[in-house]
Amino acid sequence: MTSLDTYRLLGRSGLRVSPISLGTMTFGEDWVWGADENEARRIFDLYVDRGGNFVDTSVNYTDGASERILGRFIKERRERIVLATKFTMARHPGDPNSGGNHRLNMVRPLEQSLRQLDTDHIDLFYLHGWDLTTQPDEVMRGLDDPPNPPRLVYRQLGRASSPRPVTSPSIRSRLQRLFAPSRRTSERHHRRWRSHGYSQKPAVISPVMGARTFAQAEDNLAAIDVALSPKYLDRLDRASAPDPIFPSRFVRRPMVQQLIFGGASVARYER
Repeated sequence: MTSLDTYRLLGRSGLRVSPISLGTMTFGEDWVWGADENEARRIFDLYVDRGGNFVDTSVNYTDGASERILGRFIKERRERIVLATKFTMARHPGDPNSGGNHRLNMVRPLEQSLRQLDTDHIDLFYLHGWDLTTQPDEVMRGLDDPPNPPRLVYRQLGRASSPRPVTSPSIRSRLQRLFAPSRRTSERHHRRWRSHGYSQKPAVISPVMGARTFAQAEDNLAAIDVALSPKYLDRLDRASAPDPIFPSRFVRRPMVQQLIFGGASVARYER
C-alpha cells in the first residue's frame, strides 16, 4: 500500500476504491465527542486531496448530522466519491420498526439518507449489524430486490455479516499486550502498525479510518507508509487468532480424537 490513489477492487466487483476508507461517525457534535463542521472539513479535504475516494457513513450517525455535513462536503465532488451508508440502527427512540434489518427498515433509512446527504443515489448500501430477529432470507431478498433500485448501485451484507462477535475479550487482551507502548515505540506508531496489519490481509479491501481531529487523521493515514515484515504479520495473526469454539474445541480433545480415530494415526487436511 503506497497511497490513497493506489486503488483496489471492492470485493468481486469492478468498483475501484482507496485502500483506506474515511469513516464519518465523528462528523458532528450531536453526540458530544465529535468534530465540529470546520474540523470535519479539514479531515475530509485531507483525505480527498490525497486521492481518497471511499467515504463511509450511516443514517443514524450523530443523529443524522454526519450525513448532512458529508452531503455538503461532497456536493462539488459527488461523481468521484464512492459513497457508502448503512441501515440497522434505530432512528427514533421508542419506535421498534425504526431499527433492524427487516424490509421496512431498508426502505425508510434509504429515503432518509438520500434526503440527509442531498444526493440522488447511494453507491454502496449495506447492513450495519445483525439484529438477531430478522430471518436471513428476508435480509437477502431485500438486498437482492431493494427499494428504489435506480438509487442504489451496490448492496452487501456489510462488515458485521456474522452474528458471532469477531473478537473475544481474550483476543482483545492479547492484542493490547502485543501493542502496549514500549520505550522504543510510541502509541502513534502502534496505531499505524495495527492499521497496516489489517490492510495487508488479502480479504481486507479498505479498512475504515475514523478521526475526531485533523492530527488523528494524519496519524491514521500514515499507516500507508508502513511496511510490515512477514515476522510481524505472523505476530499479528497469532495474537488475533479466534479462540476455538464448539465443535472445534471439543473435537480436538485427546479423548475425542481417540474415539474418532481409534488410536490410529491419520493424516489431516489443514483448512
